[in-house]
Amino acid sequence: MICPNCNNENREGAKFCDACGFPLSQSTNKLDLPSLEEKASSGESASSDEQPVSVHEPVELPDSDIETPIADDNAKDEEALDEPNVDQGELTSEPQAKNEESSQNSADMTLNLSNLGLNGATKPQGDSGNDRVVASALVAPKPDWRDGATMEMPVIEADQSAPKSTDFRISSSKEANKPSKRTIFAIIAAIVIALAVVAGVTYAMEIWGGKSVPDVTGMSESEATETLQAKGFAVRSTQVKSDDKEGIVLVEDPEGNSRLAEGSEVVIHITTHRFVPDVVGKSLDEAKSAIAAEGFENVTYTFVNSDEEENKILSITPEPNTRAKGSTAIEIKVAQPYCVPDVSGMSLSEAQKAINDAGLTYQVYYTNSEQYPDGTILGTQPAAKEKVKSDTVVTINVTRVRSAELISATRSLLAAGSTIDISGVSYSISSLDAVQYVGDDKTTYTMTATPFVSLFGERLSGTTRTVSGTIVWTESNTVSSITSS
Repeated sequence: MICPNCNNENREGAKFCDACGFPLSQSTNKLDLPSLEEKASSGESASSDEQPVSVHEPVELPDSDIETPIADDNAKDEEALDEPNVDQGELTSEPQAKNEESSQNSADMTLNLSNLGLNGATKPQGDSGNDRVVASALVAPKPDWRDGATMEMPVIEADQSAPKSTDFRISSSKEANKPSKRTIFAIIAAIVIALAVVAGVTYAMEIWGGKSVPDVTGMSESEATETLQAKGFAVRSTQVKSDDKEGIVLVEDPEGNSRLAEGSEVVIHITTHRFVPDVVGKSLDEAKSAIAAEGFENVTYTFVNSDEEENKILSITPEPNTRAKGSTAIEIKVAQPYCVPDVSGMSLSEAQKAINDAGLTYQVYYTNSEQYPDGTILGTQPAAKEKVKSDTVVTINVTRVRSAELISATRSLLAAGSTIDISGVSYSISSLDAVQYVGDDKTTYTMTATPFVSLFGERLSGTTRTVSGTIVWTESNTVSSITSS
């Protein structure tokens, strides 16, 4: 059986369309006409020869027992526009075959053709040759519900031309009741301030954040210990050198009024006086450590030559174990070995003084040389900067130019006014005219002299003349022989 409303093929004997719920009758079984929506969508219009069907009179469907009274035009039109689009699948339920015939009742139905939005209804020809009326709006029949009865609801299609609203605005009353952003921020700020105040108060009450360390500086050791222990802290004492009153807390670690977990350790530094340490006989490093431990700041280290072990402390001033302040001048004498000074480039006299200043004695050794100027210091023995004992004699090695030395010795020997015996003849020297070094410790001379002899205590002089000759010298610069030519 074909539904005249939606063209759905239904089972034989059905009173309502399974798809749309339209009332069915046996006389409409063969009707096969397109629905109003299909004609409207296809753009078909009523032909000129088709006659409009009057909608002012009720229309009876063929072989149907259901009356379809004409509904109020305006009411039905508004009802049709207000109906939402509903999916067929959501409004249908499967009929129950067992109670189908007993549960279905005829329902009133209103057909309003004047509000279709068209000029009129068309009268298409079906297979039966009968005219049929197409309704634009149908009201589903109101069934007589009974226990166990089921029925399919018709699909109600709304006017597609009606605008769809997507603007979901909050009513003005709700917007008026909504708090402003300023109000929200004010509330948050108040909460934050309240939390801060609570945190500050609880912190000050030492509910959290540890305990406050009491300031015990200036207290005695026993008083400070008792105060800290009463607050729940462990106490450890150490001594510190100071010029302040002895036995008081000079420093505490951590400082007073700081926060510390209960049970933590607090170190208190107790003042004690300074004493000059006894460092005599100790090494320099040991002495420096002892001085630093006492806190002395004005310390002088003096190094003196000694046969003691190098860097050994010889003395300390003031005397050891003397009570003193941190600013007291401390003088420490430290042993250093004797050391041969470097005298290279000095004159002989300068070298001699430098060796004496080093606490040592010296001797001079001459080395004949024509390579260096006379009196040049070639070095010392032991060598320069060598560490020696206090009784060491330092030998100064000095160059001696032989020619100059022997020429000088010859001038001294043949000086004017002196006398000399040459080859058994005595001469009274008037002047030395020339002297020359000829090598091999030999010099030649030329002088003006007067020969003389002594006879019975009387000097008998001869004629003054020029006398020349050769002198041979020893290593010790004494005359080995002298001759005249």
